[in-house]
This record gives sequence, C-alpha cells and structure tokens, in this order.
Amino acid sequence: IADHRRDEIIRFCYDRWGEKHVAMASTIQFYRTRGALRDAGRVLRLPTDKISALIEASDGDRQCPDLYRVAAHLVGRPRHLGVHCGGLFITPEPITDAVPLAMATKGVRITHFEKDQAEAVGLVKMDLLGNSALSMIDEAKHWLQTGGRELSEPGPALDFKVNRLFAQGDTLGVYQCESPGMRQLCKAIAPRTPREVAMTLSLIRPGPAAAGMKDAFVARRRGLESVDYIHPRMADFLGDTYGVMLYQEDVMKVAVNLAGYTLADADVLRRAVSKARSSQTFADEHHRFVFQKAQAAGIPHETADEIWDAVSRFAAYSYCKAHATVYARLAWLMARLKVHHPREFYAACLNRHKSMYPARVFVWDALRHGIPVHAPDILLSQANWTPVLHGVRAGLDLIRGISEATRKRLLQERTQQPFHDLADLIRRIRFRKGEAERLILVGACRTWGTRPDLLSELRELSQSGRQLSLLPINIRHLMPLLTAQLTLTGIPFCMHPAELVHKQEFCLAGDMGRHLDGTVTMTGILDAVKFLQTQPKEGDTAKEMSFVTLEDASGIFDAILFPECHARFGSIFQHIGPFQLSGRIIRQWDTLSLQLTDAFPLPLPA
Repeated sequence: IADHRRDEIIRFCYDRWGEKHVAMASTIQFYRTRGALRDAGRVLRLPTDKISALIEASDGDRQCPDLYRVAAHLVGRPRHLGVHCGGLFITPEPITDAVPLAMATKGVRITHFEKDQAEAVGLVKMDLLGNSALSMIDEAKHWLQTGGRELSEPGPALDFKVNRLFAQGDTLGVYQCESPGMRQLCKAIAPRTPREVAMTLSLIRPGPAAAGMKDAFVARRRGLESVDYIHPRMADFLGDTYGVMLYQEDVMKVAVNLAGYTLADADVLRRAVSKARSSQTFADEHHRFVFQKAQAAGIPHETADEIWDAVSRFAAYSYCKAHATVYARLAWLMARLKVHHPREFYAACLNRHKSMYPARVFVWDALRHGIPVHAPDILLSQANWTPVLHGVRAGLDLIRGISEATRKRLLQERTQQPFHDLADLIRRIRFRKGEAERLILVGACRTWGTRPDLLSELRELSQSGRQLSLLPINIRHLMPLLTAQLTLTGIPFCMHPAELVHKQEFCLAGDMGRHLDGTVTMTGILDAVKFLQTQPKEGDTAKEMSFVTLEDASGIFDAILFPECHARFGSIFQHIGPFQLSGRIIRQWDTLSLQLTDAFPLPLPA
C-alpha cells in the first residue's frame, strides 16, 4: 500500500465491515534498559530530571543503586501491548466472539492476543504495510499526468536505458537497489528484465549470501564457473537460476521433486527451515527429510545431508518469489522514471525521501545526470519539491525554522498578489523570530538583491518599527552561503563542499579506474556508513568492520575499512566531513572501492 494512503485503507476496512468485525493485531512491547529505568524511577518517586540525569551519567548505578537494581528486574519483561506495524483481522462474526479487545494509546482497537496467539484461535492476519516506493511512483505519475504524459508499463522489448542504469549500478533512488552491496551486485549481474531484477534482489538477502550462492550465481552467469548441482535432478527445476536456490518456493521444489513431498508437506518444511535451528520443529523436519523421505526416494544419506544443509542455510532469510517479483516491478518502474522522466523522478524522490542516504545525495545525483536543482525561492517555490521546466525546485518546507503557519501565509499571499520587494514581504507576512533572516540566508530572496544588502535592509526595516530578531551579518563570500544552506536546509545548493578541499594531485571518484591496484589520496563528503561483523575463523571471534559511502563532485565511491583500519579510523565518520582518505583501489567484479589505510577530517576554509 502506498504509505501516504495506508490510514485511508485501514479506515475503509472499518467502514466496510464495521467496528465489531475489525481490529488491529497487537504486539507485546518489552522493557529495554532506558524505559525500565524511567518506570522504576517513577515508582521510586524520583524527579523526572534526576531520572534523566542518572540515565545519561556514566556512574548512575553508583549514584542510585536502588534504581538500577529495580530496573534490572524489569528488562526483558512485557510492559504493554502495542499496535502491530500492519496486521489487521477481519471476521464474519463479531471479533469479540474469538478474542478479547483492548484500546491502544493511539486510539485504535487491538486484539488482547498478540498476532501468533490470535492466529492460533483461527483468525487470519492481513498485513497492510505502507510502502514509500508506491507513494513515490504515485507522485511521479501525478506530475506526468499534470503535464499530459504518463508512465507506460514495462513491455516485452528490452529497455536499453534501464539496462544501462542497472549495469552501471546507477541505482540511487531505485527501490531496494541503492545500498553499496546492491549497486555492486547490479553491476556484476547487469539485469535486463524485471525477472532478472527479482533474482538480483533475492541474491542480496542474508540467506543466499550466507550460503555462498551470491558469488556462485554471478560467476556462473558470467561463464566463469560451471553449473554444479548437488543432485542431477535439481537441473530440471533450478536450471534457470544456474543451480542456485533463490526463492522459498525453490525449497518446496527440492522437497517435492527430489524427496517425494506433497505440496502441503513441502510448505510445512518451508516454514520449519525458516525457524531457528534450535527449535524442535527444525530438528523433526531434518530427521524426516534425511532419514525418511530422501532415503525412500533413493538419495544417499551424504547427498541428502548436503541438500538439507544448503536448504537450511538459505531459507531462513530468503524471499518468496511473489515478494521478490513485486519488489522487482517497483524497482523497474522507478528505474524507468529515472532514465525517461528524471525531473519527476527526483522531485518525487526528494519529497518521499526515506533512504539510507541524506537528501543532498539525491540533489548531487540529479546534477550529475544533467538535471538542474534550484534552491528555495520566495517567488517561485511551492511547499514541496516540484519539477519545473528546467530541473527541479526545492520547496519552502525544506527551510528549517520556518513554521507551517508562516509557510501557508506566504503561499496564500503570493497567490493573491506577488511580493514586490523585501519591504512588501515584511509588511504582508507576520514573521516569527528569525524566520525572515533564514529566508535571506539560504538565498530564497535573491531576486531582490544580495544577501548582505537584504540583511542590511531588514535591519533598517526592523529599526523603523518592525520587531525582528536579527542574526549576525557576516555574509561577504561563498562560505557563509554554503554554511547557511547546510544548516538550514541540509543541502548545499551553491556548490559541492568537496570542491573546497580538493587538490590537483588527488584522485576523483570518476577517475578511480585509471588507478586500479594503485595507492591514491581522495577527498569526499560522507553519505552513509554501514557496520558489519566479519565471519570469524575457527577459534576466533567476529570483529567489526565498516563500509563508508562518500562522494566528491565527480561521483560516489565506497571505502572499505577492515577491522584494524576500522578500529583506528572508524569513529571519525560521524559528520558530513569533508575527509581526506588514502588507500589502494581494488575491484570486485565490476565495482571499484578504496581499501582504506589512512583517513582524517579536513577543515573547511574560513
């Protein structure tokens, strides 16, 4: 469901089937440390500010041992019932005939039984989950329809622009395809159809990746490795996927075609291998598969064990095929939007922004694709991002410190009559403290003059009767504009900050291919950081490492911090930067990365 319409759909269910037949699923909320400390503090009649101070203090347990002793007994215990993220029950008879109900703090009725207990008494849970990609596609379609165009559905013919986008890993903003790992995998596989995108999405899941199937799939697809089947008959139903199990349905195919399961029993097996290995159900199904069904089908014990091991390692976190197919369709539609309708794509992407990357990353991505991005303008901007004739324009909502009431007055007044100058704007809009200055500082009033002149004029207007709180005037060159835009919008419209510190001898992201296996120095602005644990060797422990995504004015690049390097430099990537980085350029499949050996933050010029 498009996330902006989720509440509408839930309301429809209540209206269509009636309040007596509909309830949201509940979920049990358990105590965690901070919540346990707060509740224990209230019981002990401690002042709220003291509780907060004790929680933040490094020696809070010594200052108030009773508080921490009581809280320790609460951690991990149920606290209250919450509303499940999307589960809904609809019953033909009054729902209270099956389960008791409670009223959640959000004002909706929920089942007293949590979802698994409710299903155990015969209720069927439907998940009505919000999806930001659907909202983004809806908005982009709206902009297209406003201009008399439409987004066509994918046809049987290849779309070479979309193919090139995936093959280049140019998938920022494309649903499920924008993480560093997914961009790397898209380059390696170069999917040509929505079906192949579904395969790619399935390979990135923890199940196939942990089972070693991702690298095997890529190598086999590229003709670097022969297809090897654990059992010859698996070629009959895994041939299209190069012998790799991609979907939960593949587990069922193995059970039905190799071990003689019925479809119903195969579904029980699929559910069992999705549970923890320590569960009794898992152990029972393992015995049944290896020692009963496979043996009866004439499969040697060693082969059956190998098949079971592959199935169990894969299935815990794998997609069902329908899930992957729907996600792939959304990804394909968004890719089509990006290559064929980029203005509408970026406007919708920035409005519906829910990504691992900050919004500024998509602004710079748009600029690299030749789409001009215009800063907020008091005379031209709407509330949100909008596609315009030449690019996309930021909305007034982007500016921090401008209240919704002020923004609405601005748009309403401008509709009735355009603003003629700064004095006219100040006269007609009753600004709150600091709001007028913020509009000037980010350049939203640039039509009427330079920012220093406008701030001086604003000061004169305030002295002539308007009570305005003014910010210090120190606007004489580019740096203050850059700082103001970063502070008040999060997006530096005037320039890329990395340009301020880049030197001629440094390597640009766009030139990494020329320095393969060489040692280089680069500069970059932080986009995202991902932490993960290494796979420990026998007798060793897992260690933390990280992948850092950065960019300069020429493009995005990824830096790898292996455990030793992560321990030395990992903590510096806590702000936007810029950073100076040194290391060796390496390649895996078709993706270049910087294997970091040194890094430190750089100061911006004063």
